[in-house]
Amino acid sequence: MQRVDFPLPRNNSNQQGAILVITAIILASVIALAGFLWERVGGFIYTQGKSILEEKVLAITEGGIDKAIWELNESATYSGESGTSLGDGTFDVVVTEIDDSTRLVSSTGYIPNAVFPIAQKTVEVEVLNSGTITGFPYGLQAGEDGVGIRQNVIIQGSMYSNGSVYVDAGSSITGDVWVGGNQTSGILAAFENQNSIYRFGDHYTRRDVGISFISGGTSSLPQVQIYLRKVGNPNHLRVRIMTDNGGFPGTTEIGNGVMYSSWVTTSLSWVTVDLSSVPSLIMGQKYWIVLDGGSNS
Repeated sequence: MQRVDFPLPRNNSNQQGAILVITAIILASVIALAGFLWERVGGFIYTQGKSILEEKVLAITEGGIDKAIWELNESATYSGESGTSLGDGTFDVVVTEIDDSTRLVSSTGYIPNAVFPIAQKTVEVEVLNSGTITGFPYGLQAGEDGVGIRQNVIIQGSMYSNGSVYVDAGSSITGDVWVGGNQTSGILAAFENQNSIYRFGDHYTRRDVGISFISGGTSSLPQVQIYLRKVGNPNHLRVRIMTDNGGFPGTTEIGNGVMYSSWVTTSLSWVTVDLSSVPSLIMGQKYWIVLDGGSNS
């Protein structure tokens, strides 16, 4: 009789157990790595948020210092204030007298408030009263690069600039505009103020219009720019540079040119006029640009 041996099935329980252990180790490593990454991301977000809060609360605190200095300039008896809103938070100010001329100003800023602050900052400065009154009458001051004001901006007060001043449509300056510097040629002052539209040239009572300016240097004035538009078909305008007579245009003409009607459109825009008779201006003197309509148009 022939003998036949049948192999018994192998026991794979040890191999399966090894696979499960390796899988568990890999899964634990992935979970640990993900947790580490989330911790790093969370820490980064927290750090960035904390940095932004610190910058904001510092700005609020410094605003309290500025407010206190302004109040002390107005009244030497100012002693501080509390709960003043500014931006996203509030500030408290305490003023302590060190001697007759020195005050210690302490400002503490809070976000959002002093009751439940999530950010807080205190700044202290010593303020000295020199007894000298320093006036700064300008709402805005600029250097030789001048000023460009975009649309829908209102400057409350006067402006001083060592360069040209340009103001877009919809914006205005409520006070005076002073243009200084020592320009030797070109346009000494250029500004546009649209507080209102002034219509002229359509009636004998408003045949002409003038605007005054103070020369920023002793030099010639070869051209001027006028910001205007036309209605209908008006005549040409004679542009005259006149001396001042007690706050009004005088009778002495020192320069002139012609603005042709075809140069002016129906939309507000700058129109450049070259002066055929070029005037010489003296620094600090007031002059007038007069648009002379001649007869009604």
